[in-house]
Amino acid sequence: MILALGLVIAFLIARFLATSRTGRAIRVSAYDANVAALLGISHRRMLVLATIIASSVGCIAGWSFAMAQSAIDLHFGMWATVKGLIILVLGGTQSIVFIVTAALGLGVAERVGSEVIGSGYRDLVGYGLILLLLASEPFLRKGEAQSGDGR
Repeated sequence: MILALGLVIAFLIARFLATSRTGRAIRVSAYDANVAALLGISHRRMLVLATIIASSVGCIAGWSFAMAQSAIDLHFGMWATVKGLIILVLGGTQSIVFIVTAALGLGVAERVGSEVIGSGYRDLVGYGLILLLLASEPFLRKGEAQSGDGR
């Protein structure tokens, strides 16, 4: 149920950002505020709208997560925040498809990792993935710079 809700929300947001006039205005404003101003788009209004959308999605996510748990305590969402940061680094911020793929990939990798090395080390898989990506990032940029300008 929660997975289906998440996929539906991700699809609707992607569709909204790609096809609607307001969604395109949000994307232009996020890309370059000066270009948005030249096109007559209020950057401040788009920031407010994007914040409202993000807060609404966060509210739905928190509600669905709270319904799935049996109890709520002080450190209720801390692990979800850390997982969200890992997904953000792995998936980037440019494509909802990459973010959903990173989230599902992290979930599968954690599940397989907990089966292989034990359930106590489940978080180690996520942290290992993010450290591997951050360690390999300079090498990825080096190859990108060499192939990008043809020198």
